[in-house]
Amino acid sequence: MNDLKVLDIVNSIRMDSRIFDDIADWFDRYADHDWRVVETLKQQENADIYLFNRPNFEKKLPENSVAVVHHDFEDKITWLDFSRFERAYRQAKAIVCLNSNQKKHLEEKGFDNCIVIPHGCAPEFKRKSFTTNRETKLTIGFLSKRYERLVKGEPYLYQLLEVLDPDRIEFVFVGQGRLTEARYASQKGFSVRCWENLPYRLFPELYGLLDLLLITSQAEGGPASLPEAIATQTPVVGFEVGMISDWVIDQKTGLFLSGDIKNDAEALMGLAANKKEQLLEMQKNMQDVSKSIPEWKDVIGEYFMLFERLMTGEGPFSNMPSKSPQV
Repeated sequence: MNDLKVLDIVNSIRMDSRIFDDIADWFDRYADHDWRVVETLKQQENADIYLFNRPNFEKKLPENSVAVVHHDFEDKITWLDFSRFERAYRQAKAIVCLNSNQKKHLEEKGFDNCIVIPHGCAPEFKRKSFTTNRETKLTIGFLSKRYERLVKGEPYLYQLLEVLDPDRIEFVFVGQGRLTEARYASQKGFSVRCWENLPYRLFPELYGLLDLLLITSQAEGGPASLPEAIATQTPVVGFEVGMISDWVIDQKTGLFLSGDIKNDAEALMGLAANKKEQLLEMQKNMQDVSKSIPEWKDVIGEYFMLFERLMTGEGPFSNMPSKSPQV
């Protein structure tokens, strides 16, 4: 047991985060056999590699540290300003980005130690069959926790709800606090289903209810729902941010939102009007893309490959494809 190498996942502060908890669980489940994973609030002594999800809260990173970028550098929130992260990034031996936009941003600032390792999905998501009844309304999924700062693009969703046709479109809301949006949509005449606390094991089945996933965030690192949607061949409609810009092909596997309510509403209503043909074509286009989405086992394997290279001084970094296949 003493011969095991140690990965210390440092949380830095006491703050609940489901995605960070889930990632730590994936690390624990899929760690290489000669590694031991520990999760700490503060850095423990003599770990072989330190992994920081919140490096901005650290005074100093050890030399053998890896920092993970979870946010969008274009986000205007004050506490996400780059100046709050730069010192820690400069100290890290490697920086893991979730998407190519983050990597490009850092490279433009002179960083040459970045690698793209996107979020993955559980294997169950790749086993889901597309069984949605295409003769019904267009079923749009909105899946995310609700935060007080409305970082998931709720204001834009509300604007869309003002102009979309409830006779052609229905909504599925999932996530803590989403009863608020479900009630608003219902008041606007939309048929609505809502689960605030849906067990994760039911999420593959959930995607079987959806015609498309709507992501209205205008700043994203992921989001975590993106690889799940791609893996289940569920078309994605969202702004060209985060992992969306790497994995969604506009007009082929989903649609990019423009920020113009009239144009975006017309695009969604066009899908509703030609639902059967367009969605079937998008699903067909997504077959190769869905195969490229990594499962969490593969994602964690990439991390440990990176750790081994850092410990031996090898380079350059290996990298997973951050662009979806062209169709």
